[in-house]
Amino acid sequence: MFASTQLAPHDVLDYQVWFLAATVIQQIIHALSLKHHQYWAIQLNKRTICNSCSYPLRVCLCEHVVKMDVPITLLVLQHPTETKHPKNTLRLLSLCIPQTRIVIGESLQDFAALAQQVAHAPNDYWLIYPNSKSVALEDAQVDSMPRPQHLILIDATWRKAFKIWQLNPWLAQLPSFHFDSPPNSRYSIRKTNIAHGLSTLEAAAYALECRFNIDTFSLLDLFGHMQTKRNQFLNDK
Repeated sequence: MFASTQLAPHDVLDYQVWFLAATVIQQIIHALSLKHHQYWAIQLNKRTICNSCSYPLRVCLCEHVVKMDVPITLLVLQHPTETKHPKNTLRLLSLCIPQTRIVIGESLQDFAALAQQVAHAPNDYWLIYPNSKSVALEDAQVDSMPRPQHLILIDATWRKAFKIWQLNPWLAQLPSFHFDSPPNSRYSIRKTNIAHGLSTLEAAAYALECRFNIDTFSLLDLFGHMQTKRNQFLNDK
C-alpha cells in the first residue's frame, strides 16, 4: 500500500494556518534579533554614525543644529585631506547653512567646471583668501561694492590652501578679501601657527556677520558644542 500524496480539505486548512503562524513567528524573531543586534552595535561600536549629522552617536549634534537662511551661496574648495579629518568644521557649516556647496580638489582640473562657471560672472563671486591684491573685508570701500551671490572659501591647512591658490590662477581674477580685525579663534581642539588664523566655519561666520549683517550665533554655538562633546568623549574613554 502506498501512502497518499494528497491532503484532505481540513488538513490543507490546518497546514495553511500552521504555515502562516510559523512565518509570522519567524518574522518576529528576526525583527527582535535585528533590534538586539542594532542595540549592541551601538553599545559595542563607539563609531556608529548618526544618519542625520554624520557624527558618531556618542557625540551626536542633532539637538544643537539650527538651520540658517543666508542670502548667498557658500562655495568651499576643500582639499582632499580635509574630507575625513575628525576635527574639520565644514560638516558643521553644511548642517547649519543648506546653501553650502563643497567642491573637493586641489588642481586646476579638479575645479575646471567651477572655474568655467565663475568666468561668466566673476564679480558675482567674492573670495576670502589673503593675497597681494586682497582688500580688508572691514574696509569702508567695500560698502560701495555690489554684494556677491557667492562667497568662496578654501578649506585646507594654510600650506595646502596656498597650493590650491597657486594651482588655480582663475581665483586671482576674483574680488578677494582678507580680515583686518578678526575675532579670536574658538577652535580649541585644532591649533595653527598662523596669527589670527580662523577655522573655515569661523571665517564664514565672520564674513557673514561683517558684510551681510547675519546673526551667526547658532553656527558658533554648534561649533562650541561639537568641541565640548568631543572633549567629554575623550575624557570618558
